[in-house]
Amino acid sequence: MDSFFDSLYRPDLIAAAIQGDKAGTLREAESKLRIGTILAGGMPPRVVIASPAPNSDSNADSVEVTSEIAASSGGVGRLEWRVNGVTRAVRSLSVAAAAKGGPPLSVSERLALDADDNLIEVVAYNSANEIASSPQSINVRWKHSGSAVGPRLYVMAIGIDDYWDGRLRLSFAAGDARQIAKGFQDAGSGIFSKVEPFLLVDSEATRAGIAAKFDEIARSIRSSDVFILYVAGHGVTNEGKYFFIPQDFRFDGEGSFATAGIGQSDWQLWLSRIAARKSLLMFDTCESGTLTMDQTVRGLDHVAALERLTRSTGRSVLAAASDTGPALEGFQGHGVFAYSVLEGMGAADLGHTGVVLVTALASFVNQRVPEISYEKFKIRQVPQMRLTGEDFIVGRSISIVAADGDVSYPQQATHVVIRDARITDDKGQDIADGPTLLVGTMVRVISETGGMVAVARDGKKVGFVKKDSIASIH
Repeated sequence: MDSFFDSLYRPDLIAAAIQGDKAGTLREAESKLRIGTILAGGMPPRVVIASPAPNSDSNADSVEVTSEIAASSGGVGRLEWRVNGVTRAVRSLSVAAAAKGGPPLSVSERLALDADDNLIEVVAYNSANEIASSPQSINVRWKHSGSAVGPRLYVMAIGIDDYWDGRLRLSFAAGDARQIAKGFQDAGSGIFSKVEPFLLVDSEATRAGIAAKFDEIARSIRSSDVFILYVAGHGVTNEGKYFFIPQDFRFDGEGSFATAGIGQSDWQLWLSRIAARKSLLMFDTCESGTLTMDQTVRGLDHVAALERLTRSTGRSVLAAASDTGPALEGFQGHGVFAYSVLEGMGAADLGHTGVVLVTALASFVNQRVPEISYEKFKIRQVPQMRLTGEDFIVGRSISIVAADGDVSYPQQATHVVIRDARITDDKGQDIADGPTLLVGTMVRVISETGGMVAVARDGKKVGFVKKDSIASIH
């Protein structure tokens, strides 16, 4: 059954069937997901690892693995190499590269090794990439003598407010990405030998821009380093697969998510170049593509996408799993998920050890997001997490977010005052000596309560104004 995981792991369809398939989700998927249809594409190749020999030793931090790929009835498609469960290389071969019954293909890949033992696995798919071979594996031991340079922390933060399509405009994604990058940079100081932040916001966060940044990181990151990815913006879960919407996305029907969005195969390829075994991927994206589905079905669609992404990359994933979009933006100047991550860097160290472990941070966020979202918005946003591999430190335990009165908000304005607005409390009652914001004043919306919105200027909260007194600057 593992060979069919990518094709057939659809818990959302099982839920749809049990509930009577009211939205027609199951009927739509049935023609493509029948086992007979998938088997008609042919069997996957047979894989043999020719070198290095099993249980061999390496004196270098990488090894060249040569595999013999013998095509079966389904030809040859995607090849995956994993080291200790983490995908380290991905390659696609054309159907014409191996005819049925022809001589095996010899394919080599150089893989970065972890210190000590390394379980190296090779998996090959048929040409339709729907059926995987059983993994073939060997053990290689790297005789690591130690290094004078300690592990480094690489943080890649992506946030998009200003989409090319103005209908997708958000208010907090870019600011959250900046804060996450800075927060982990501060927390990593003194723990890691060096912290390397990489920030992509708005027009920088195109497919090409993101791919180039992965390439830049891949040139220097080592297997002993730690890698954290934070992605904020719009996302879509479609047929159990997750797609992130880049800044230059243009909608041209439902099919444009798969063609212009950044999907699982893209993340798998980019992340395979990141040698760090200790990784945390955080997806803080608003989901809008499955709103027609039943809540249970929609939730399981998220689960399927998350499980696929975890298995395809071999890395821990923490996802906001929000399908209500901007409604859950606007808590203390952040999205709820991002705020919980930043808060967790100071509150998740329950044992007072002075450091925050990835499992502790994930558990804190898993508890805190539903609390905040229900308290403030009466919507219980439930994040999803899939942790894999060993536990590891993500930084020092430091306070990144403070009490409401002391919070510093991003200075970029999101709205403009369109009629003179008196500053009040959250119930619309005048505040003694409260200022009046004149028409044309630029402000940043922090949160919304009924018909009142909290606003900030120059990074500081000033109070509440009536919602109809301001308008989005976009």
